[in-house]
Amino acid sequence: MKPPTPSSVPAWLVILVLMLMVIITINPSAEDFGWFRGLRRPAWMGFHIWLPMVWLLIYAAVYLGAVRAWEDTGSLLVIACFLALVALVEASTWFLCRSHRVGAGSLALLGVWGYGVVLALALWRFSPGAVLLLLPFLLWTPFESFLIWQVWRLNRPR
Repeated sequence: MKPPTPSSVPAWLVILVLMLMVIITINPSAEDFGWFRGLRRPAWMGFHIWLPMVWLLIYAAVYLGAVRAWEDTGSLLVIACFLALVALVEASTWFLCRSHRVGAGSLALLGVWGYGVVLALALWRFSPGAVLLLLPFLLWTPFESFLIWQVWRLNRPR
């Protein structure tokens, strides 16, 4: 049996593997993430245990958006932009957990949202379907930034 050649490996699989590699590589350590999970949260934020599931769904939509953008454009640059989006999200989480600077982590995530807006605007002409698949990210990220900001306000040194 011959090994697969680059042309025989489906693009959706390459995109999936690359995104998973980015997520796994940049994830914060269990200790650092545990620190963040141990912070106090406002009483109204009891749903925070569901946030990993929310991000799983958002990443699924981003992945499908990347596949759609590839189908519509065939551009490696577009795929690199999607990978950069995932890397920036992961890096903001890593930064927040590693530096213990919750307020700065909230602002970093807001900056990543700005990158997502620019990506969506740049893609709109070429792949409106991919932009629609970015909507969960674009709608959720500012809200999560607000949630993190609330955690910072509750736990900031006085």
